[in-house]
Amino acid sequence: RAMNREADLMVITPGQDKPLSMSNEVGKFFFQFRSFMMSAHHRILLSGIQRADADVLAQVVSALSLGVVVSHVKAAQADAERKEGAALWEDAIDRSGLAGWLMEPYNFAGATFGWNISGEETSRYAARSFGQGVFGPTADMGFGIMEAMAGFSTGKASDDDIRKLMRPIPGNNLFYLLGLSQQVEDTMTELTGARDTD
Repeated sequence: RAMNREADLMVITPGQDKPLSMSNEVGKFFFQFRSFMMSAHHRILLSGIQRADADVLAQVVSALSLGVVVSHVKAAQADAERKEGAALWEDAIDRSGLAGWLMEPYNFAGATFGWNISGEETSRYAARSFGQGVFGPTADMGFGIMEAMAGFSTGKASDDDIRKLMRPIPGNNLFYLLGLSQQVEDTMTELTGARDTD
Protein backbone atom coordinates (compact mmCIF):
# COMPACT_ATOMS: atom_id res chain seq x y z
CA ARG A 1 0.00 0.00 0.00
CA ALA A 2 2.88 2.37 0.85
CA MET A 3 4.58 1.68 -2.50
CA ASN A 4 1.32 2.23 -4.38
CA ARG A 5 0.83 5.52 -2.53
CA GLU A 6 4.36 6.69 -3.43
CA ALA A 7 3.79 5.74 -7.08
CA ASP A 8 0.53 7.71 -7.12
CA LEU A 9 2.31 10.73 -5.62
CA MET A 10 5.21 10.58 -8.10
CA VAL A 11 3.03 10.00 -11.17
CA ILE A 12 -0.12 12.12 -11.21
CA THR A 13 -2.98 9.63 -10.93
CA PRO A 14 -6.51 11.06 -10.68
CA GLY A 15 -8.07 10.07 -7.39
CA GLN A 16 -10.03 11.80 -4.64
CA ASP A 17 -8.94 15.23 -5.87
CA LYS A 18 -11.23 14.67 -8.86
CA PRO A 19 -14.71 16.26 -8.51
CA LEU A 20 -17.59 13.85 -7.79
CA SER A 21 -19.32 15.10 -10.96
CA MET A 22 -16.55 13.39 -12.97
CA SER A 23 -17.17 10.03 -11.32
CA ASN A 24 -20.68 9.24 -12.61
CA GLU A 25 -21.39 8.04 -16.15
CA VAL A 26 -22.63 11.39 -17.46
CA GLY A 27 -19.66 13.25 -15.97
CA LYS A 28 -17.21 10.69 -17.36
CA PHE A 29 -18.68 11.21 -20.82
CA PHE A 30 -18.67 15.02 -20.87
CA PHE A 31 -15.48 15.56 -18.84
CA GLN A 32 -13.38 12.78 -20.33
CA PHE A 33 -9.66 13.55 -20.49
CA ARG A 34 -10.17 16.33 -17.91
CA SER A 35 -9.41 14.32 -14.76
CA PHE A 36 -5.62 14.65 -15.20
CA MET A 37 -5.95 18.44 -15.31
CA MET A 38 -7.96 18.47 -12.09
CA SER A 39 -5.41 16.28 -10.31
CA ALA A 40 -2.49 18.30 -11.69
CA HIS A 41 -4.11 21.49 -10.37
CA HIS A 42 -4.16 20.10 -6.82
CA ARG A 43 -0.96 18.07 -6.81
CA ILE A 44 1.31 20.41 -8.78
CA LEU A 45 0.01 23.98 -8.69
CA LEU A 46 -1.61 24.23 -5.25
CA SER A 47 0.96 21.96 -3.62
CA GLY A 48 3.83 23.96 -5.14
CA ILE A 49 2.37 27.31 -4.08
CA GLN A 50 2.07 26.06 -0.49
CA ARG A 51 5.61 24.67 -0.32
CA ALA A 52 7.34 27.46 -2.29
CA ASP A 53 10.89 26.16 -1.80
CA ALA A 54 13.94 25.49 -3.98
CA ASP A 55 12.67 22.02 -4.91
CA VAL A 56 9.47 23.50 -6.32
CA LEU A 57 11.47 26.09 -8.30
CA ALA A 58 13.62 23.31 -9.79
CA GLN A 59 10.50 21.33 -10.70
CA VAL A 60 8.88 24.36 -12.35
CA VAL A 61 12.02 25.13 -14.38
CA SER A 62 12.30 21.46 -15.47
CA ALA A 63 8.62 21.28 -16.42
CA LEU A 64 8.78 24.54 -18.41
CA SER A 65 11.97 23.40 -20.18
CA LEU A 66 10.31 20.14 -21.19
CA GLY A 67 7.24 22.10 -22.32
CA VAL A 68 9.46 24.21 -24.61
CA VAL A 69 11.08 21.05 -26.02
CA VAL A 70 7.67 19.50 -26.73
CA SER A 71 6.49 22.74 -28.37
CA HIS A 72 9.52 22.74 -30.71
CA VAL A 73 9.19 19.01 -31.49
CA LYS A 74 5.48 19.40 -32.31
CA ALA A 75 6.28 22.38 -34.57
CA ALA A 76 8.91 20.30 -36.40
CA GLN A 77 6.47 17.41 -36.83
CA ALA A 78 3.85 19.74 -38.32
CA ASP A 79 6.39 21.61 -40.53
CA ALA A 80 5.33 24.82 -38.78
CA GLU A 81 7.35 27.74 -37.48
CA ARG A 82 8.56 27.51 -33.90
CA LYS A 83 6.71 29.67 -31.44
CA GLU A 84 8.57 32.60 -29.92
CA GLY A 85 8.07 35.08 -27.10
CA ALA A 86 4.77 35.05 -25.22
CA ALA A 87 3.29 32.39 -27.51
CA LEU A 88 6.16 30.00 -26.66
CA TRP A 89 5.72 30.53 -22.90
CA GLU A 90 1.97 30.03 -23.19
CA ASP A 91 2.56 26.79 -25.06
CA ALA A 92 5.24 25.64 -22.58
CA ILE A 93 3.01 26.28 -19.55
CA ASP A 94 0.13 24.53 -21.27
CA ARG A 95 2.14 21.46 -22.27
CA SER A 96 3.92 21.20 -18.91
CA GLY A 97 0.65 20.85 -16.99
CA LEU A 98 1.81 23.32 -14.34
CA ALA A 99 -1.41 25.35 -14.37
CA GLY A 100 -3.73 22.35 -14.31
CA TRP A 101 -7.31 23.04 -15.42
CA LEU A 102 -6.76 26.82 -15.47
CA MET A 103 -5.24 26.55 -18.96
CA GLU A 104 -8.42 24.98 -20.36
CA PRO A 105 -10.67 28.08 -20.15
CA TYR A 106 -7.67 30.29 -21.02
CA ASN A 107 -6.96 28.27 -24.20
CA PHE A 108 -10.64 28.13 -25.10
CA ALA A 109 -11.01 31.91 -24.75
CA GLY A 110 -7.84 32.43 -26.80
CA ALA A 111 -8.88 30.05 -29.59
CA THR A 112 -12.49 31.23 -29.76
CA PHE A 113 -12.30 34.97 -29.03
CA GLY A 114 -8.57 35.79 -29.17
CA TRP A 115 -8.56 36.62 -25.45
CA ASN A 116 -5.00 35.61 -24.53
CA ILE A 117 -1.71 37.40 -23.94
CA SER A 118 0.04 36.41 -27.16
CA GLY A 119 -3.01 36.80 -29.41
CA GLU A 120 -2.09 33.50 -31.12
CA GLU A 121 -4.08 30.29 -31.10
CA THR A 122 -2.54 27.71 -28.77
CA SER A 123 -1.18 24.58 -30.44
CA ARG A 124 -3.46 22.12 -28.67
CA TYR A 125 -6.52 24.06 -29.82
CA ALA A 126 -5.43 24.46 -33.44
CA ALA A 127 -7.36 21.38 -34.60
CA ARG A 128 -10.29 21.77 -32.20
CA SER A 129 -13.69 23.06 -33.10
CA PHE A 130 -15.97 25.09 -30.85
CA GLY A 131 -17.94 21.91 -30.08
CA GLN A 132 -14.85 20.01 -28.98
CA GLY A 133 -13.73 22.87 -26.79
CA VAL A 134 -17.08 22.95 -25.00
CA PHE A 135 -18.32 19.34 -25.02
CA GLY A 136 -15.16 17.28 -25.54
CA PRO A 137 -13.86 15.02 -28.34
CA THR A 138 -16.68 12.44 -28.38
CA ALA A 139 -19.42 15.03 -28.90
CA ASP A 140 -17.20 16.78 -31.47
CA MET A 141 -16.86 13.54 -33.45
CA GLY A 142 -20.66 13.24 -33.45
CA PHE A 143 -21.01 16.83 -34.67
CA GLY A 144 -18.39 16.14 -37.36
CA ILE A 145 -20.21 13.04 -38.63
CA MET A 146 -23.51 14.97 -38.80
CA GLU A 147 -21.80 17.82 -40.69
CA ALA A 148 -20.22 15.34 -43.13
CA MET A 149 -23.54 13.55 -43.74
CA ALA A 150 -25.20 16.94 -44.35
CA GLY A 151 -22.46 17.78 -46.86
CA PHE A 152 -22.98 14.54 -48.77
CA SER A 153 -26.79 14.85 -48.70
CA THR A 154 -26.62 18.36 -50.23
CA GLY A 155 -23.93 17.42 -52.77
CA LYS A 156 -21.45 19.90 -51.27
CA ALA A 157 -19.11 17.38 -49.63
CA SER A 158 -15.38 18.09 -49.47
CA ASP A 159 -12.28 16.21 -48.37
CA ASP A 160 -12.83 17.78 -44.93
CA ASP A 161 -16.07 15.78 -44.69
CA ILE A 162 -14.17 12.59 -45.59
CA ARG A 163 -11.69 13.44 -42.82
CA LYS A 164 -14.54 13.91 -40.32
CA LEU A 165 -15.96 10.49 -41.24
CA MET A 166 -12.55 8.84 -40.83
CA ARG A 167 -11.81 10.36 -37.40
CA PRO A 168 -13.66 7.69 -35.36
CA ILE A 169 -11.70 4.86 -37.06
CA PRO A 170 -9.28 3.42 -34.47
CA GLY A 171 -5.61 4.00 -35.27
CA ASN A 172 -6.17 6.56 -38.04
CA ASN A 173 -3.90 9.11 -36.34
CA LEU A 174 -0.95 6.82 -35.58
CA PHE A 175 2.16 8.35 -37.14
CA TYR A 176 3.24 5.09 -38.81
CA LEU A 177 -0.20 4.72 -40.44
CA LEU A 178 -0.56 8.34 -41.62
CA GLY A 179 0.51 7.45 -45.18
CA LEU A 180 -2.10 4.69 -45.39
CA SER A 181 -4.79 6.94 -43.88
CA GLN A 182 -3.96 9.65 -46.42
CA GLN A 183 -4.24 7.15 -49.31
CA VAL A 184 -7.63 5.95 -48.05
CA GLU A 185 -8.77 9.57 -47.70
CA ASP A 186 -7.61 10.45 -51.25
CA THR A 187 -9.29 7.34 -52.69
CA MET A 188 -12.55 8.11 -50.90
CA THR A 189 -12.40 11.72 -52.14
CA GLU A 190 -12.03 10.50 -55.74
CA LEU A 191 -14.76 7.84 -55.45
CA THR A 192 -17.33 10.17 -53.89
CA GLY A 193 -16.48 13.18 -56.04
CA ALA A 194 -15.89 15.36 -52.99
CA ARG A 195 -14.21 18.73 -53.47
CA ASP A 196 -10.49 18.97 -52.76
CA THR A 197 -9.95 21.91 -50.42
CA ASP A 198 -6.18 21.43 -49.86
